[in-house]
Amino acid sequence: MALAVPSAAQFRAGERILTQENPDALLLLAIDSGMYFSLEGVGRQVWELCDGSHSVEEIIDEVCSGYDAPRAVIDADVRSLISELADERLLAPVVA
Repeated sequence: MALAVPSAAQFRAGERILTQENPDALLLLAIDSGMYFSLEGVGRQVWELCDGSHSVEEIIDEVCSGYDAPRAVIDADVRSLISELADERLLAPVVA
């Protein structure tokens, strides 16, 4: 089930997620499920910006500043990725 991702929401790494950096990708291990995930390029950038201090809108702005694609496409892609990562419990919303 896709999570609605409000513009003002902030996300951070979920609990019990290990990361391993390498030159080509960021590898994530969900300790509880034992599943591995790999993020490259924009996906890796979005993950790194989900540090609990950037809103979804700020993340979209940052991605837009580095890519020549329509904002609506970037917006939809970033929200979709954050929703997917949250569904897999890799990201958790920051609760104020």
